Amino acid sequence: MEEKDKFPPSSYFLDIKSFIDQSPFYLTIQNIPKGAMLYGHIHTMGNYRSLLAARYYANAVQGSLTEDMFYMRNGTGLRNCTITGLTGTLGSANSYGTKRPTAGAFVSLDPGWGPAHTDAWIINKSPYVQNVTTFGTGCVGCKIDGDLHDGGNDSIVANDFTQVISDGIGAWLLNNGRAEMVSVFTYYSHIGYLCETGGRARATNGNNSYGTYGSVAEGVDPDETPVTAIIDNKFQYNATVGLTNTDQAGILNLEYTHAGNDYTEAQIDIFGAGSNEEVLADEFRDGAMIQARVVDDQEDGDAGGSSYLIASNTAQQGTTTQLSLAATDGNLSTAYPGMKLVITGGAGVGQYGLIDTYNSGTKVATVIKETDGTAGWDHFVPGTTIITPNSSSTYQIEPAISFTVPAKSATNHSIASNQYNDVEFLETAAQYTALSGTASSNGTGATFDVNRVGLKYYVALNAGGTLHTRLETITIAGTSLGGATPANDLVITATTVTSGAVVDFDISGLPVGGNYIAVPNNTAGQYSTDGSTWSASTFPSSGSGNWTAVASGLQNDGSSVYKSSAAIAVCTGSSNTAVSTNGTTWSAGTALPGALNTASGQDIAYGYTGLGVNTFVVVSESDNDIAYSLDAGGTWSLQSAALPNSGFKAVTYGKGLFVAVTGGGSTSAATSEDGITWTARTLPASRDWVDIAWGNGRFIAIAADNATGAYSMDGITWTALPIGIASGLPKQITYGQGMFAVSSTDADGIAYSEYGTTPWATQAVTSATGGYNGIAFGNPNRTPEFVAVGTGASATNVANCVLGARARGRVSVASEKIFAVRITEPGSTYSSAPTITVTDPNNVDDVVITARLGDGALGTPTIVAPGIGFATATAEINAAASNGNADFLQNGSFIAVRRLTERPVPGSNITFASLPDQYFKLVNTISFLGTNDGSYTTFLQVSPSMSIGDAPVDGDAIEMRIRFSQVRLTGHDFLDIGTGGFVTTNYPGTPTVDPDQTKEAFDADGGRVFFTATDQDGNFRVGDLFSIEQSTGVATLNAEAFNIAGLQELTLGEVTLGGNSASVSEFSTDPFFTANSDSVVPTQRAIKAYIEAQIGGGGATLNVNSITAGDIFISNNVITTASGELINITANMNFTGSITGLPVAYNYFLR
Repeated sequence: MEEKDKFPPSSYFLDIKSFIDQSPFYLTIQNIPKGAMLYGHIHTMGNYRSLLAARYYANAVQGSLTEDMFYMRNGTGLRNCTITGLTGTLGSANSYGTKRPTAGAFVSLDPGWGPAHTDAWIINKSPYVQNVTTFGTGCVGCKIDGDLHDGGNDSIVANDFTQVISDGIGAWLLNNGRAEMVSVFTYYSHIGYLCETGGRARATNGNNSYGTYGSVAEGVDPDETPVTAIIDNKFQYNATVGLTNTDQAGILNLEYTHAGNDYTEAQIDIFGAGSNEEVLADEFRDGAMIQARVVDDQEDGDAGGSSYLIASNTAQQGTTTQLSLAATDGNLSTAYPGMKLVITGGAGVGQYGLIDTYNSGTKVATVIKETDGTAGWDHFVPGTTIITPNSSSTYQIEPAISFTVPAKSATNHSIASNQYNDVEFLETAAQYTALSGTASSNGTGATFDVNRVGLKYYVALNAGGTLHTRLETITIAGTSLGGATPANDLVITATTVTSGAVVDFDISGLPVGGNYIAVPNNTAGQYSTDGSTWSASTFPSSGSGNWTAVASGLQNDGSSVYKSSAAIAVCTGSSNTAVSTNGTTWSAGTALPGALNTASGQDIAYGYTGLGVNTFVVVSESDNDIAYSLDAGGTWSLQSAALPNSGFKAVTYGKGLFVAVTGGGSTSAATSEDGITWTARTLPASRDWVDIAWGNGRFIAIAADNATGAYSMDGITWTALPIGIASGLPKQITYGQGMFAVSSTDADGIAYSEYGTTPWATQAVTSATGGYNGIAFGNPNRTPEFVAVGTGASATNVANCVLGARARGRVSVASEKIFAVRITEPGSTYSSAPTITVTDPNNVDDVVITARLGDGALGTPTIVAPGIGFATATAEINAAASNGNADFLQNGSFIAVRRLTERPVPGSNITFASLPDQYFKLVNTISFLGTNDGSYTTFLQVSPSMSIGDAPVDGDAIEMRIRFSQVRLTGHDFLDIGTGGFVTTNYPGTPTVDPDQTKEAFDADGGRVFFTATDQDGNFRVGDLFSIEQSTGVATLNAEAFNIAGLQELTLGEVTLGGNSASVSEFSTDPFFTANSDSVVPTQRAIKAYIEAQIGGGGATLNVNSITAGDIFISNNVITTASGELINITANMNFTGSITGLPVAYNYFLR
């Protein structure tokens, strides 16, 4: 039978007939395009309706080597043919390096008379190409262009389709065109399979042989509306506590891995077996170290450095300046100097020092204080009494980390000439209703209710308005919110808009925060929003006295977001009070109780003494009564004889206590939890105690007649403390963001110290006659500084001092790498990143750490009550009860986003604006929250993982597209890709161009090629991350993506995990074996440390049935020698029990 007789004419007639429709005009196809070879019979008469009729008619009459050949419609087919006759050339390369041919396609979708021609659409059955071979040059085997049709599926199915096309394209899918291809083979093509602008091909058991590129995917469908979002490094994160230190009973301190951002309120929850603890987050830092981030070293892409040492054990003994390490410590004398030595348990727990020297023979390590470099120990809680370590002390030696000190500075400003007796910073608050702003687009009518509380705006939608658009911004000027423009502007971004009305929104903006108040001797007060520029503020009459002191605080009702502000000033020589809610406008307040003797100095303090209880307390030097108010000075009550005696000159509040001290040469002090019931306390010396302040976990009192003050960790027990003033005597003391500052009669300086117990220094200021009197700390616009006003009846000097605290921290080490830094003290007022130094004599590659600064960071919390029973503890920031966030640069597999327009489809491509040339796959969405499109939040699970170095910044724009160009290959074969067309491939000879594996699967601009394939050498690959070399069996995989979850058994050489062997869940560096587990395997160093701890002295024991040491053998209650020789004892022996046997006689003669 001849080849043509195998296929009856009717089979072709049906295909072609369904391919052709009737039209008002008729064209007779006179001949097949030149060069076509058809096996069998084909019906050549037909008619066709098209906008391209003239072109088709010319081709039908004359033939063509460049135009498309076969157009396919719904349900049509092309079978059992070998076709040739298309010839063209390659055009110029695009930006990705690939080219397009000039000739048409052998097979293409039918364009009809235009995209709206429904008869040409693929509705319910894709065209089918089967058992077809094409021969051509610079042309296309099969082209599927989704833009040809306004509807339908735009797809072709191909089976046993062979493309022998030099310098052309085997299968070309674009504009969301689709193809299912089984056994589709390409030879010599410039590109075997090409998908671009959203084209999608799925191919099984095919190949790309020879040619320049194998399979290529470029770009995305430009008509797709992407799902958009922005990176959320902040609002789904909170400050994190990396370690909670205890003294094995109560809480000592917290170490942050991230100290957070933008907090003004926070709640810290403690977890553990203990109870009765109270940890108060009462301080927040600006210009602080929020995170010390371990990053890639940029050389090998690895993070953490190498060969960093951790050594843990039990001490033999210690002193106040040294520790004898375990007798079995095997490190050299050079191993430890410069490292940090921390007492982790037993006597001296919580103490630490920097190792100054180490003697590997005696095992003695001497230590110096990190705070001042002198010999001795520091403590996690500075000021805590130092305990001598002993054999009960456990220790850890770790790399030491240090941060440079923030710059100190002072500027001088002027204030109206007057006598100012006190200075205070008042946090202000206000409420605003139905505020409108300026829209960035055409929106109008949206209004908002705003609560301004200190350094926070809280915003609620009042009215949605009209004509608003998504991501439009509405700016409410800072001048409408008690501040300045643009510094205090409130910017509202519409994230969800429905029918032109704002529904959901984000906000950004910083309130002014508050005002400085200068309390006058008369009524001519002053205020300032920045401490530099001062304006008049009129106080009410002080009656027969003089305004003396002021106190302020935000009034907390225990449940509301809004907290009103209140400031109250009191007089000496009068019962008058003055009240203000903003520090700029004052009015006469309710007079103090008449029975309170106000003849001499008075002071006032504010404290939040219980849930919803706001207490102002007034003490008078002339009386032992106190006055108190629970309603911001609206009413006053008298507590008679509340204090142990008269003479109390100053009062403050901290750690849940009011603490008052006396002047005039006394040791008397007093404390009260509620400001009403007081208990007598004793100061260390008789002084003229004039002021007291709380901060950094301690009270510090100063005296006007001596530069020796006093400090107390609890307000009860006091210790003398030198106040390091360069010259003169103290006047007032205040605290702010990690630093105490003291004004004095020293004309040229302000003294400062972080803890009072650490060295004091002096900041030079512009000389003021008589020195500086009142001093206050404030942070308007999150610009922290101390403000001091000159002394005297005609003071005009104001000194503004920036006195930031130094950041401190510890490192976390695993596998000899530093993987995290824990911040023990975030510092403050850093204007630029500090220099970070890590000291470890053992390390080989240095860790690279980036200092990240921020405002509103959590400071050292106040441990109001350490609790009991906390052998260990953990801590978390309660997100619901806190108002800040944590700006984490996110790396890894999960990335938080916000402003999400809709739920994205798993498998979508993800692009980040900051990484324009990288593409990630969406695996899934985790914790999808929100109710409105445009305002969702979620965590994106991405693949591959985001690297440390690429972690995007907050607000970085994201796009997700499911309609990206993609080629999916299963069981595919790549043969000598990169060798080019007919000429350079030189078939059947050796190619003149070497194969290039990088061109087997090539993607760009969001396109993706997914494949399992073999190459000309039989090597197997699954994408770019996993390969097996056939000749050797060597398997290579990406270690970061290696996941063996669910694997039942793994054999590595002679080591078997799983099966009948032990189940290993962890390789541990714990030297104490605390897990007591059958599934945890200790490292060499952990075993070494454990053995050292057991037999290395310090009271430890080794529990075994017998032991041989040298020739000495010990078993049960017998000591003998393994060889039977005598035991020589060269030491003096003291027998404390009875002796039997031969030694009795020896003892007799010796006596």
